[in-house]
Amino acid sequence: MTECEFFDKALVYVLKMQRTEREVSIFLLRKKGCAHDVAGRIIERLKGLNYLNDAEYARMYASAKREKLSVRAIKLKLRTKGIAQSIIDELRFEDCDQSALAKAVAAKYMRSKMPDQANLARLFRYLVAKGFEYDLVGEITKEVRNANRN
Repeated sequence: MTECEFFDKALVYVLKMQRTEREVSIFLLRKKGCAHDVAGRIIERLKGLNYLNDAEYARMYASAKREKLSVRAIKLKLRTKGIAQSIIDELRFEDCDQSALAKAVAAKYMRSKMPDQANLARLFRYLVAKGFEYDLVGEITKEVRNANRN
């Protein structure tokens, strides 16, 4: 395949959904068998055409996931997607109330469940998996248990 054909494949890949530089690199290198130097040139060309922008991707991802995931989970997912730590550090999360978000997630999770010991343990694991701190999860689990005793 020529560099032009690799570029066309990468362009289609990026146009389907916004991607990070790392995702495009993996796509070209592993899935399409592109050479490293060619992949680097294609990525730079896509960045120059403003089809790849990791900072914009991070902002959009964080705003989309803000109502479902904790700040810690969002940052971790961005790191696994190849976003630089400096870009992640620039994101603003001051307006995120982690306690209120965790309570909302817990209420939604427990909506159709009985607050027995097994479901409370599942709730605890679910909230931890969503990236909330152990102390906060423990408090919310106690609140759910106490609210349903009355």
